[in-house]
Order: sequence, then C-alpha cells, then structure tokens
Amino acid sequence: MPIPEPPVPPVLIPPFVAETTTYPPGPIPPNPPAPPPPVVVITRWYSPSARGFFSSDTNTPVPADAVVISDTYWRQLLNENAAGKDIVFDAATQQPVAIVPPVTSLNVRSRFISLMRRTDWTQTIDTPAQIRQDFRNYRDALRLLMVTLPADLSTVVWPTPPTITNPLFNREL
Repeated sequence: MPIPEPPVPPVLIPPFVAETTTYPPGPIPPNPPAPPPPVVVITRWYSPSARGFFSSDTNTPVPADAVVISDTYWRQLLNENAAGKDIVFDAATQQPVAIVPPVTSLNVRSRFISLMRRTDWTQTIDTPAQIRQDFRNYRDALRLLMVTLPADLSTVVWPTPPTITNPLFNREL
C-alpha cells in the first residue's frame, strides 16, 4: 500500500506593490529650448531684358542687367500683377513698376468673346423665355458695341448683364 503524501501547504503570495523609481533620482529637467531656425537671406532681382524676377534660392543664372529689389517690393509687384497690372522697367528710377496695361483691340475682342461664351447657355431652348429674351437683348448690345467701338478703347462702356432672379438659373457671369 502506498504511503500518502503530505498535503502541500498553500503558498501565500504577498499583494503586488508597484514601485516607482526615477532615474536619475529627483525631478525630470525640462527639455532644452530648440535652437532658432537658420536665417535664410533671399535676394530678389528684376531683369528688364527677361521681363521677369529672379531669386537667390534657385539655381537660375541672373542676367547682367538685373536690379536688386526688396522682398516687400517683390511681393507688392506680384500682387499687383495678379490684379491685372503689367510689370515694366522704369528707366528713370531703374526699378520695375506695375502699370495698368493699355487697352488694345485684342483686349476688347477677347472680353467680347468671353462675355458671349459665358451667356451662350441662355439661348438654349430649355432656358425660360424671359431669361432668353433678356439675354438676347444683352448679347445684341454686345454685338452693337463691337461694331461701334470708340477710337479711344479705354472709354468703352460695357453693357450690364441682366439679373437672373430664378434660383435654378442663377449663375456667376
């Protein structure tokens, strides 16, 4: 007959205690301040022969006739050019300047074609009759203007397009 083994006493496990330690002992020092970004100086030029801007942050060679302009003036010229002005070189000041471009027959013709194209949709059969008639009159006024252009093209007075009150047909013209 085998000898019974003595019962195994239960093992008592002490409750888990999380220990926190810091290394190195004491408060954590703050991160050092980030170094300042490097200062990049960009030089801007305008070249009358190229009729364009150049800057030192590109590898494009700068023409010999280029003049240095400030970054602020460069931004101002770009904004004025975006607003429709031309950038030309003023020989008296030796600086680029923004001017209102002269009105030419090509400018007038381009605007006429653009206005006609933007209103082509008003002459389709599915456009309400009142809108179609209002825009027919407007388009006739545009055609008449092109036939009777004044000698001084800067004095051209363009007809005003009709107002569309129907929200289904209201578009930016």
